[in-house]
Amino acid sequence: MKKGRWQLERERHHIARETPILGVREPTPLASVISPVVKSIITFHDTDLEKIEQKWETFAGKDFAPHCKPGRFENGRLTIFVDNAVWLNELKRYRKKIILSQLQEFLGKDKITDVIFRLDPGERKKT
Repeated sequence: MKKGRWQLERERHHIARETPILGVREPTPLASVISPVVKSIITFHDTDLEKIEQKWETFAGKDFAPHCKPGRFENGRLTIFVDNAVWLNELKRYRKKIILSQLQEFLGKDKITDVIFRLDPGERKKT
């Protein structure tokens, strides 16, 4: 098999390097690499998401709560997963501002800034 121009160039570059591209390193545990600040941010968002899940029916309303669930909470944005497109449109039109204002009262305006609705990837069915 004939080598292509890019493969030859890559081999020349690799041979010309003084240090190897991939050095041998000892494995380090992930916990020692992550700084304590990052750990606190991760646990902070997890506890807020748990608080939201516990009171989800009051935020979403009794009609909408069975069709949606909080999914991710990152950088002040809560992603809500909805089971089908009809409920997705209804939530976007009629409940977004209400849910956002209730969550801001519950958590504080500085902790949550936006609510995003997405179709639940686990609920999608192939036809």
